[in-house]
Amino acid sequence: MESLPETNKYAVNSVMKQKNIYVIVSDQHAAAAFGAWGNNEVKTPNLDALAEVSFNFPNSYCPAPICGPSRFALLSGRHVHRCGAYDNGSSIPYDTPTLGHLMTNAGYRSVLCGRMHIHGPEQLAGFEERPEVGWINPIHAGASGMKSRGSFIENTPEISKGTEYNHYEVNDSPIINIDDYTIATACKTAANATEVDPRPLFMVIGLYGPHPSVRARKEYLDLIKMYDKADLTVNEFSMEQLADEHAYTREFIMNGNSSLPDCEYNRRMLVEYYARITYTDMLIGRFLDSLRECGEYADAMIIYCSDHGESMGIKGSWGKVVFTDNASRIPLTVKPPGKNSRTDRKHLASLVDIFPTLAEKCGVKVDYEISGTSLIPLLNEQYAEPAGPSQGAVLSQFHGIYTSHSNFMLRKGDYKYCRYNTLTPELFNMVEDPLESQNLADEAEHAATVADMDKSLLNILGEAPEAIETRIRDNQARRNFIAESVGNSPIVTARLKERIKAFRNEQNSAWWDGGTHISQYEKQFKK
Repeated sequence: MESLPETNKYAVNSVMKQKNIYVIVSDQHAAAAFGAWGNNEVKTPNLDALAEVSFNFPNSYCPAPICGPSRFALLSGRHVHRCGAYDNGSSIPYDTPTLGHLMTNAGYRSVLCGRMHIHGPEQLAGFEERPEVGWINPIHAGASGMKSRGSFIENTPEISKGTEYNHYEVNDSPIINIDDYTIATACKTAANATEVDPRPLFMVIGLYGPHPSVRARKEYLDLIKMYDKADLTVNEFSMEQLADEHAYTREFIMNGNSSLPDCEYNRRMLVEYYARITYTDMLIGRFLDSLRECGEYADAMIIYCSDHGESMGIKGSWGKVVFTDNASRIPLTVKPPGKNSRTDRKHLASLVDIFPTLAEKCGVKVDYEISGTSLIPLLNEQYAEPAGPSQGAVLSQFHGIYTSHSNFMLRKGDYKYCRYNTLTPELFNMVEDPLESQNLADEAEHAATVADMDKSLLNILGEAPEAIETRIRDNQARRNFIAESVGNSPIVTARLKERIKAFRNEQNSAWWDGGTHISQYEKQFKK
């Protein structure tokens, strides 16, 4: 990618001239469920308004279709197999620089507010401040890793019980309300920024919504009733269709089940998912309104993204951890200071691109290897995208729970290529077949494309996929061995519980109740 022309008004290297930068990271918001990007059924008015004054990257993909690894890749600007944090139980290695280190070096006050799925005692992850820390405790966890070869386990998606939504089960645990506290804290932090610190503010705001673990809220009920009355497009998938699918899809979806979710189940799941998205949009709207109220919105740089998508019933699947576009394609919008109109870029993009983008914008030289590519040239109104297929290439990968092998996905040009270490590959033409219904990998006429995509994948990985899996399995086994030792030691367990209490008391978060409702507090120590 060409370097940014010096005349680009968005590239300002002087710290004294820098405006505040905010990165808002939601959880499990699929690009397919974004009003500004063509979904007319889901209501996202605040994010839609932000998109109308931003550069939009509708061909953006997550580094991993699961929470922790994708967020670690975002923070580090390095692919999952390079950043040293491979699954949802991982801790970020101490020698891995993050966005917090980057922006502190750029002269910013660096703040991480809310969710980031960080395990281990180092909860700041390179940031100077973390006023809201989330519910994950400050201790190392066992690996949420791959199963043994030949095994495969999938959780059954949850859905509210009862035949009517007035039977919607409400959970009053304070953890359910953590996004409200996170947004309130973010608003206060932004409003008081100049009073607290003369440096420009860089703040990452991490949210749980619209992840399904935060569905059981009283506030969702009116939204659920609204969507329940709507005529929604529900994805349907039959056993006959599943029989023609790839072995990974069949194994993942069925897991010993004899049938697929029916249409009503899928509709109810979609109703609840859209309600969570709309509530998350409302919270983000509160923060954006607070920036408007203090006169900062126009001049701030605001990035919105999500850690991964949601399958939304495609191929009978709910959740993530697969490479279908619903699960792996994500919202990514970038509003530089002063931008007041919408620009769409078809260039492929990834969360790992945010790190080098901010590094170039702030004039910070990075002398070590990072995986992403700066988007700064694309934030130039004069940039003319070439005709033809989308430029660039993006990598996604998964090495976590529910799978018995490492999986990799490359999106390049018109194609998506999925390579599974123990299974045959998949190849889809995403222009002609956006629903990924026809696997071209076994067709002779596409052999050259398969070879080209595989070569490109290996070049990006920099090592054999089998070697990556071996290294990650070893890492997960060692971490599980340590976690077992912790569980077997009443002395260590008692010490860690006291450490958690001290940590929570020091944080004094408004939602923390001492562990009464938050099962994770005790669950981590049970065998």
